[in-house]
Amino acid sequence: ECYIYDKIGGSEGKSKRFIFLYNRLVDTCMAIVARLKQEFSVGAFEPCGFEVEIGSPEIPAYEAQLENGSVSVRGSIDRVDLMEKDGIKYLRIIDYKTGKKEFKLSELFDGLNIQMVLYLMALEKNGKAVYGDFIPSGVLYLPSRIGIADYLKSRSPKEEDVNHQKTLSGKLSGMMLESLVVMKGMGAIDSPKYFPAGYDSVKEKFTGNTFTGRDFKNLSKMIDGKIKDMGNFLHNGEIPAIPVGENDEGKMCKYCSYRAICGYESGDEIRKISDFSHKNTIEMLVGDEDESAT
Repeated sequence: ECYIYDKIGGSEGKSKRFIFLYNRLVDTCMAIVARLKQEFSVGAFEPCGFEVEIGSPEIPAYEAQLENGSVSVRGSIDRVDLMEKDGIKYLRIIDYKTGKKEFKLSELFDGLNIQMVLYLMALEKNGKAVYGDFIPSGVLYLPSRIGIADYLKSRSPKEEDVNHQKTLSGKLSGMMLESLVVMKGMGAIDSPKYFPAGYDSVKEKFTGNTFTGRDFKNLSKMIDGKIKDMGNFLHNGEIPAIPVGENDEGKMCKYCSYRAICGYESGDEIRKISDFSHKNTIEMLVGDEDESAT
């Protein structure tokens, strides 16, 4: 209540819509804080970096050699968390998302949404001066619009419905290392409803979106190849207007201000994006590794 009086002149004279939106924002912020508090209370991972720059003096940019020259990838990681257990460091990266972001591993085959995994690759390759030797343990999206959906459905939602929505909308999206140490360290054993992966103690197997150290190496090799391909295409001036799409229509073309420049029209060639389950995508990575070894 102090904020509205100290920063924006109080509630007097404000419209009902403004007050409604303001209260919704306050509730969302409190839900995020409660979600983070719950996460840190059950987990052993601790934040060790915020807005971590890839391409800084401490952590150099990720570089890939091209046919003629090289390409450097820079960016910023919202949050880096570390856990040390029995002398071994485990690292995960967290990205805050204002919208609904679902991690789909299969999209990486088409060069889409490689950002998070690429950042983890960059830290593994160039971040040892800051974090030491570590095991890559996860890439996770944390939604920051917790509970919004119920407010949009009704101006007077039931409290139990809002709490249920907060639980669902606060679930992390991404993938986690196939390790009991990591699962326990993240809190996925005690609070499985918040995580995209877990461990079934009855069947004694990992569930959800997991990866092994071998999977991460294969994934890193694949993404490095995608970066090189994109860099070589750009260097060679090969930038065809073949947008991502479905049903013979570019997915983003109707919103694009440059549609008239590229000349794309409905019915032109499009790129259809791979849509496989996480498990099948991991199996494909293993298959690619076996083929390259023969």
